[in-house]
Amino acid sequence: MRIYLAGAIDQASEEDASTWRDYSIKELRLYGAEGVSPLVPEPQGRDLTPAEIYERDLALLKSCDAVVAEMWLPCPHYGTAVEVECAVAAGMPVVVWTVGKLPSVFLRRHSEVAFRFDLDDALHEATFQAALRQGRVLVSRPLY
Repeated sequence: MRIYLAGAIDQASEEDASTWRDYSIKELRLYGAEGVSPLVPEPQGRDLTPAEIYERDLALLKSCDAVVAEMWLPCPHYGTAVEVECAVAAGMPVVVWTVGKLPSVFLRRHSEVAFRFDLDDALHEATFQAALRQGRVLVSRPLY
């Protein structure tokens, strides 16, 4: 199962945009899931146009079973909001990871969106929701 990792990119530092995604990819492997990041290298020798980036990221999102959306960085999340809306429209479970307070009313209006204040909780919830959507039984990490 694949979990799309939505969050600030253009308005965030490279470190802020990549650190939580790198951690999430490693953690999701523990749940038997694949973290899918839109931070993919561009084709060698040329920059993608904004339209090409949008199409690439939308195709990545649509290839996934659930979304974790980072909404805690203190910067605009315009693209993330669009990705959440696309995921909800496609019937995907969305888990918003935020710190301290809930994000905009726009995001809160979706009953399909869950909110978590801890990244590990958000990753676990997204994996669980994706497994439910697929009709699969989720086996968590061993307790021993």
